This record gives sequence, structure tokens and C-alpha cells, in this order.
Amino acid sequence: MASIIRRATKKGYSYYVIYRHEGKQIWQYAGTKRHLAEKLKAKIEHEINTGIYEPVKDITFKELADKWLNLRINTRPKHYKSTKAHIVRFNAVFGHKEVKRITQEDLETFIISLQSQGTLSPASISRTIMILKSIFRKGIEWGYLSRNPAEAIKKPRVPKPNIEILEPSEIKKLIEATDEKHRCFIMFAALTGCRLSEVLALRWSDIDFASSRVFIRQTLQSGKFYEPKTNLSKRVIDIPPALVKELKIHQARLAVELPQNPYDLVFPTSVGTPREERNTVRRIFDVALKRAGLRKVGFHSLRHSYASQLIHQGEDILTVQRLLGHASAKTTLDRYGHLFEGKTKSAVAKLEESILKEDILQ
Repeated sequence: MASIIRRATKKGYSYYVIYRHEGKQIWQYAGTKRHLAEKLKAKIEHEINTGIYEPVKDITFKELADKWLNLRINTRPKHYKSTKAHIVRFNAVFGHKEVKRITQEDLETFIISLQSQGTLSPASISRTIMILKSIFRKGIEWGYLSRNPAEAIKKPRVPKPNIEILEPSEIKKLIEATDEKHRCFIMFAALTGCRLSEVLALRWSDIDFASSRVFIRQTLQSGKFYEPKTNLSKRVIDIPPALVKELKIHQARLAVELPQNPYDLVFPTSVGTPREERNTVRRIFDVALKRAGLRKVGFHSLRHSYASQLIHQGEDILTVQRLLGHASAKTTLDRYGHLFEGKTKSAVAKLEESILKEDILQ
């Protein structure tokens, strides 16, 4: 006879059906609901009693990881490639081992080894642990093991990245140093705070000149168009008159240089195809930085600078979040919270001025 075991987890309870077959005790994951465990128990008992039961075969880590990775075949190319690189690293160490024989100690030794090599950042180590947990979690769901050896492994503290910000005068220099053909591209990124993937995916149909607004509806990565990651990434951004004017000039020029614009892109290649991210940064942004005599910064610094200016002008956190398309205000605070610190003194001063008028103090 099979029995049901309930184990507490961080999110509630997990149920397992335990039974013996050919002298071996077997644990099989049944889900997070008691009725699912009862159903699986009845199924197993029926199969054993009628002689049609086939035990789950042992599986190596590599086999499990490959099955797990196949579920993610349709994720974005950049993300899939990064995940696959992690799995190749795992397989080199314990790909040949049966998953049920991999222990928490094995995994912690592996993580310590990665950290001691010094080639991976804390963020990469953290992602390594996250992927391992997910693989073993799926292995439990599929009945290949009874517990997750990676569950108790703690992620390292990830330091906040250094945010590079250009001053308004530097952005002005950058725009002026950009050649006329690509000036609108740099100006658009600087005055909207859009991600590079959003700028390159922009179509003329996304721009409403009448209302001076831009609709962010998609992204471009590795030559493919995607829906934004979150609903809040789909957003409407008001654009200033100077950018509207520059966009119209750019549109007129493009109509002459590229009368057939198959993708309706605002910033296509010379033949109308989507631009490649790295080449675009190297050939346009980096060149403009050098011409302007500015220090080397990443393209994303334009987005950081946009956020910095919004905060400096006194915009509240929710407005900044909405314009940047962050999934939550927490994301905005985690990234730019330090820029709000200087606002507290001025806020208190304004409060004093509004409540304690000069005549009251006298």
C-alpha cells in the first residue's frame, strides 16, 4: 500500500506519495493539493495491483537540465543563450550524476568554486543558484527526486551597479557632435529615456505628431520583435517640441533615402532592416561620444540621465516609474533611490515655509 506524506514549504505544502516496488522505497511528488496526492496514490496502487506499473527511470542531471531547457526554447534569444551557458557550466561538473544523488554539499562546493575563480559577478552567481533551484524543482514535479538540494542555498549579496549619468550640458554636446543623419536617434533616446531595444523597435505608426506623444509597444532583440516584458513597459511618453521637430526632419530625410521602408522603422539600417544593437552603439553612440570629447559611458547612461533629470526637477517616484516603464516603484527606488536623498531637506524646508509663516515666528 502507498502512503501520503505532507511537507511544509515556503509557499505552503507539498505532497508526496511513498510506496515500495521491487524492494525499493520510492517517493513521487504529487503537487501542492491533497486531492492530487490521493488521485496519484490510487493510480499507483491500481497500476501495481494490475501489473502495469512502470517505475520512473533514473535520470542524470544533464538529461534533466536538457528537458528543463527545452521548456524555454521560445524565450528571448539573449536570455536563452545566457541560460544555456550556465547549464553547460553545470554539466561539466555533475552532468553525469543521477539527480537523486546530488546533494546540497555538492552544489555549495560548486558555487564556492565559481566564486573563488573570480570570473563571475555576484549577479551571475545569484542567477546560477536561481537556475539550479528551478531545474531541481521541475525534477521534483516530474518525480525524479523527492527534495530540492539547491533550495537552502543562499544567493550572494549583489552590490548595486554604478550608474553613469551625463549632465545636461554633456548631453547637449553629445547631440551636437552626432552627425546629422543620426542626430535624431541620440536625441530621441536622451529625451525619452527609452531602452535601446525600444528605440530600435520604434515604428512611425507609434508616433502621434498631433499630440506629441510616443507609444512604446514593442522591443527589438537579436533581429526579432517582442512584446515588452511587462504591461507597464507598454507606455505613452510625451515628447518636447524640439524632438517633434527633429523627428519630422528625420522622417522627411528618410523618405528620400529609403522610400521603401518595409518595417516602417523610425531608425532602420540603410536598406530598411532592423538595426543590430552592438553595431548601432559602436558606430553611432561611441563615435559621437568621442567627437564630443566626453568620457566613455554605456548607451544606457542616456536612460539613467533622463531619470536623474526627472528626479532633479522634482518629479515623484510614480511619475518616474511610469515614464521609465519599470514593473514597480520598488525597481525605480532600488536603482535611483539615492538620487531622492537630497530632496528631503528641501521638502522639509518647504513644509516649514508653508506651515510656519514668518509672521507666526515673530
